Amino acid sequence: MKKTDNPFIIWKQKLKGISDSPCIDECDFRNKNRQCPNCGLLRNEKKEWKFYSNDEKAQVMELCEFRRLNLTL
Repeated sequence: MKKTDNPFIIWKQKLKGISDSPCIDECDFRNKNRQCPNCGLLRNEKKEWKFYSNDEKAQVMELCEFRRLNLTL
């Protein structure tokens, strides 16, 4: 999974409470699936991430990896 080393993005994710998110702040939801090609999150998953339980986050992380590897825009 693609990760960022940008200290500003890491700081911003911690501030938002999403530091464990697969999001690397390079979002693009303009494709037909409304799926970010960079991290694999769907738009609603990105918005709801901080409210997910650890089990839900683990499940979404697996889905993100699958989506990124099988992405068809």
